[in-house]
Amino acid sequence: MDTMRIMIRPAVFLVIFATLSGCAGWSGAVRGADPAPVAAAAQTDKPRPPKPPAWVIGKGHPAFSANRYLTGVGVSGKNAVSANESARSELAKSLKVKIRSVMRDVSTEENTRLRLVLETQVDTILEGVDIKDGWYDPAKKVYYSFAVLRRELAAAAVRDRVAAIEARLPEIMSQGRKHEAAGEVVDALSHYLSGYRAAAPLLPLKSAWRVITRSSEAPAADSLSAGDFASRIGEVVHGLNLSVVSGDGQVVKSIGGLRQPLAVRVNFKAKPAQGIPVVFQFEQGAGELETKKVSGADGRATTTVHNILALEEKNHRISARFDYGRIASRLQLGPEEKFLAPLRGVKAVFNYSIKTPEWGPGKTLAWKKGVTDLVNQVIRNIPPGGSPTVGITGFKDLRLNRIVPFSRILREDFKTILVQAENLTVKEVPLPAAGQLPQKLAKSAGLDFYISGSYRMERRGLELRAQLAETATGHILSSARARIARSEIYPGDLAELENPALPGTPSSGGGYDADLNKLIFARPPHPAFNVKVWVDQTDYRVGDTITFNIQSDRDCYLTLLDIGSSGDVTVIFPNKYRQNNFVKAGTVYQIPGPGYGFKFDIQGPPGLERIKAVATLTPGAPIELDLEKGFHSIERGTTRGNRDIKVMADRFSADKNSAWTQAYTEIFIYGKETYFRGSRKVPLVLKPKKPIDMLGTLGREEKLE
Repeated sequence: MDTMRIMIRPAVFLVIFATLSGCAGWSGAVRGADPAPVAAAAQTDKPRPPKPPAWVIGKGHPAFSANRYLTGVGVSGKNAVSANESARSELAKSLKVKIRSVMRDVSTEENTRLRLVLETQVDTILEGVDIKDGWYDPAKKVYYSFAVLRRELAAAAVRDRVAAIEARLPEIMSQGRKHEAAGEVVDALSHYLSGYRAAAPLLPLKSAWRVITRSSEAPAADSLSAGDFASRIGEVVHGLNLSVVSGDGQVVKSIGGLRQPLAVRVNFKAKPAQGIPVVFQFEQGAGELETKKVSGADGRATTTVHNILALEEKNHRISARFDYGRIASRLQLGPEEKFLAPLRGVKAVFNYSIKTPEWGPGKTLAWKKGVTDLVNQVIRNIPPGGSPTVGITGFKDLRLNRIVPFSRILREDFKTILVQAENLTVKEVPLPAAGQLPQKLAKSAGLDFYISGSYRMERRGLELRAQLAETATGHILSSARARIARSEIYPGDLAELENPALPGTPSSGGGYDADLNKLIFARPPHPAFNVKVWVDQTDYRVGDTITFNIQSDRDCYLTLLDIGSSGDVTVIFPNKYRQNNFVKAGTVYQIPGPGYGFKFDIQGPPGLERIKAVATLTPGAPIELDLEKGFHSIERGTTRGNRDIKVMADRFSADKNSAWTQAYTEIFIYGKETYFRGSRKVPLVLKPKKPIDMLGTLGREEKLE
């Protein structure tokens, strides 16, 4: 009896499973498990191989007609799970092939982009795929799986997605047109690109609809397409151009930078376009310039060439182009980059030529540039117009505080350059007598302005200093400094520098002005920390309000000096309102600060205002301060003023350790008349066209044209 049970049950099982094989399930095995061979004990003949279902051999499934379902058959030699995945993949592949076939007839757009969009859309549509049947072939040991997708459900999903996309597009287009009409080019492009990306799935989705429904009609009314947005992008891109406004065709006559800035205008459909990034770069020649700019409200983008290099090249060329990298980054371009590619070819070009200098033998280019730069710094604040008379009162060797033979060499080189300045009358003046002040010498020579200077030979090279003063008032208008490496000094000149004790003009002594200059230019060789001092702008008028800012990167004790053009000094920090001069690292201090209860109104006199900060790691100020009136004053020509300046000059000139640091900045104060500073320049041609008047020889002044 037990034996009969064993033989009958498998037979019953096989009959039941065969009945189910037309629906979902695996023929010959429990679904999801590997089937075991079935043997009938009473059967002696070799069993016939199982007959595959019709869907396995491509004849369709009786329960899932092609009119209502999309189907796919998967095969795997591993297991049922792999066969299921294969079935889904085959269904997707079949659908994609059919969609591409439809799209070929209606689209000429770029295939790679559409293929990427198609992959994403089809994968989403196939989220509703089910596995409805399976079969195992024991002879081949292969699993088959049957996947289906109801056309009705897939079509509804496509229809909903198309409707949602088409509902968004009109608003995106409207916003893009709004920005375009306002000249906001980047914002317009951003919206059009957003619309293009949003509309990109429409063509694959509508093609999928036709394949799924077997219909030639679209799933929704015709609306905006990706091509409509691409057309708007192209119109915007082709509406952008660059034009030169100013700065082209300059002739360089001075060592340094270009006199006139380079300006281009970004135009969009003949109107100025704001906010467009522009990049300037050398195409021929070399120099230092501000490369990255953005167009302003007037469409202008302006750069300045600060320093011209490659002086041996006669012609230089600078181009202005759209900064494609920044534009692409802001728009987050991907495959759409091709739409903006025409911007790469748009540019405006500036050309300028260089007039070769005529220097005498024995002077290196570094020496010429250093001295010429010093001259340019000095004369930049002379008011334009007329031909004011300028002379050089002398250069002192600071090691001896007197004029020595090298002083004459420097003076002649400085004068040779100065005579080439535009609209200046340069007049020869004698060397000062012992104890004679530069201002008195300038008055006796009939100068409108006078230049005085000093130098110091150090281990790293020669440090040159110069300043320009108005003869009538003695007010300082300009201050300059230059450094020339020892290796760049002509050997004959270097020999003079190395022997400063040779006979020369007797020392004129120290005095307030000498000590003040020594203090202004005092610097530690290796400061252990840094301090900053700054104001909001570089130019002010009498009557303007000014605020001073200071900051240190280390806790320290700070003293801030304001040196007026007259030479008088005001200690503006510490003061009555903040007597402790300790400052914390990283904190910005304002003078006057919010708690001061007043503001600084500039009273003048006009000229150069110099701001000097000295910071120490030891407590206290470098001099005793009288803060009863609010701020300590150091007056030129007074006993106490001379003493205060000398104490600070001696301390910080002699203190070469790293326990202190300094910061320095300048501002220029205008009187009633405001003018363009830097209008006078020294050309590179250094050979005088006319001789300089010798004071007392001809008794007249010769204008150098």
